[in-house]
Amino acid sequence: MKMAQIIDDNIFTQYKSLNLIYEYLTEVTRVMTKLSIPVSWVTPCGLLLTQSYSLSSTKKNFHKF
Repeated sequence: MKMAQIIDDNIFTQYKSLNLIYEYLTEVTRVMTKLSIPVSWVTPCGLLLTQSYSLSSTKKNFHKF
């Protein structure tokens, strides 16, 4: 995990426009998740992938005895 963080930090430092693209795509995904729209993309080999993201919440039940 540390290696991935180092690589990401170096790539985003050297190519600052990639960070802007990453932030844009992250925000688009957040909006699509709120609207329950699945995210789809095509891989370089032509495979269509679709991922349905869902918002999760934690519900705690407290019982008084």
